[in-house]
Amino acid sequence: MSDGGVYVGHAEKDAALDHGWLLGHFKEPSDPRHSEALEIKWGVHPRGDERAQWVRGEERTACSCSSAVGS
Repeated sequence: MSDGGVYVGHAEKDAALDHGWLLGHFKEPSDPRHSEALEIKWGVHPRGDERAQWVRGEERTACSCSSAVGS
């Protein structure tokens, strides 16, 4: 739901519509979630999930917010 430039939704449901992405340059310019400066992706990782390899040669700034839910 968008009201006056503020978007209110459900991250897990909204992310499923766009390969996990919630905010970024790929959203339509009229969408309050459009941003050229920031990209936000939602993901849920199973316990013990590990990355096979890290990207090299790219320069980025990242902020990771983790939340443990359940047992």
